[in-house]
Amino acid sequence: MSRLTSIFLIISLMLSCTGISSAVANDTVNSMEQTYRNVAYFTSWGGYQRAVEVGDINPSLLTHINFAFANLSADGTITVGDPWIDTQKPYGDDTWETELRGHFGQLIRLKQQHPHIKTLISVGGWTWSENFSDVAASDSLRKACAKSAVDFVVKYDFDGVDLDWEFPVQGGKNIPHRVNDGDNYILLLKEIRTALDLQEKIDGKDYLLSIAGASYSKFLDDCKIAEMMHYLDYINVMTYNYHGTWDDITNHNTPLYTNSDDLCVSASIENYISAGVEPADINLGLAFSGKGWINVTDPNGSGLYKSGTAPTSAGYGSGTFEAAVFDFGDITENYINKNNYVRYWDDIAKVPYLYNGSTFITYEDEESIGCKADYIKKMGLGGAMFWEFSYDKNLVLQNVIAKKLNINKIPEVVFYYGDVNEDGIIDSIDFALLKSFLLGKGALQNMDIADVNNDGNIDALDLTCLKMILLEKNTPKPIELK
Repeated sequence: MSRLTSIFLIISLMLSCTGISSAVANDTVNSMEQTYRNVAYFTSWGGYQRAVEVGDINPSLLTHINFAFANLSADGTITVGDPWIDTQKPYGDDTWETELRGHFGQLIRLKQQHPHIKTLISVGGWTWSENFSDVAASDSLRKACAKSAVDFVVKYDFDGVDLDWEFPVQGGKNIPHRVNDGDNYILLLKEIRTALDLQEKIDGKDYLLSIAGASYSKFLDDCKIAEMMHYLDYINVMTYNYHGTWDDITNHNTPLYTNSDDLCVSASIENYISAGVEPADINLGLAFSGKGWINVTDPNGSGLYKSGTAPTSAGYGSGTFEAAVFDFGDITENYINKNNYVRYWDDIAKVPYLYNGSTFITYEDEESIGCKADYIKKMGLGGAMFWEFSYDKNLVLQNVIAKKLNINKIPEVVFYYGDVNEDGIIDSIDFALLKSFLLGKGALQNMDIADVNNDGNIDALDLTCLKMILLEKNTPKPIELK
């Protein structure tokens, strides 16, 4: 259970102890639409070939930005990944006298203009996970890492830390790993959480802590995920890369569902929930790039589930900037229903794919992203996370998520006649306050809301009406507060 879920549980327990009619409580709660997170990973290297910058972000579409990546050094310290583009390169109105330039300086300016945005420094990633196992295994290195994490977020004005260890216990490409990485990971998170909490007491800022979680089920056992959540605000589940050119057979990168024993997005999310993670603490991961195979032969078919090989270099039909990886913007401009590429839709997996008789590309589009957003709402998840911003620099997919999840829209809060103290609950406290007012012993916060029968007067009839509501013999009426 995350810190945020613990807070919601306390509120729920308070509601259950009021004696209020459940119908009144549910009506009041249901009048508030759930708010969702939309977490963007923004990469340092996106500022090079893809030429994206923080100024390209539309903050109305996002709630959080995870900056990828900072490096975890062997001594436990967290260091800037690319000092030039992250902290030194001039952007916008920057001059050489500007104290902090680069992506970091632009993120600070973005938050000044749009204070709802929270920024986290993401540490590690596929390339820089090599020191996690050693650091997590040592008490002194864990403490050094926690101190460095706090120093980093304070110095560069981040709102929290996101760890992307790929992968504990299992390891990644040439990544050292141990069988007890999961236990050590929990100790590392506990140390960082403690250090962030201490810093909160100093500057009054609420610091966030999250991780990028793998989609495979073994990760949940390796990391004792339910215990880990005690120290996290939420988890970003990397529900993508189920298939790619490491496979010899073409398949979907991000299938929402499957009709086989193959792993898919919904199965991964439901595994997290079964392992004890609250749905509201889960951000479902979205992939904004496609994967491609070449030499795929299927004369009368769509190319799905056929043998293929991996491209060895980027170029048209082979990848946008990396072999076998296609930016969504590139796909829309140069591939969909162009140059003999035909778009197909898998109505079971709820994802599209392209085939031109030789090259097969699996990807996400507006329709499939919409299906995943619907799944987020259906499952009561905390929101979405996507990898990564530069793949969708025209903001097409980001707009779909924001619209579907109502990102940054203020929910309408409905109060009712009789909710005298305006706490969203009609209970015995409201009855006592109204009675005290009628006896001349107290004041009311809002005269309109105390006029329970809505006749323009506040008198004994209102007290009687309120009593009938508490006895569940009358239904409360909504009021638009002035």
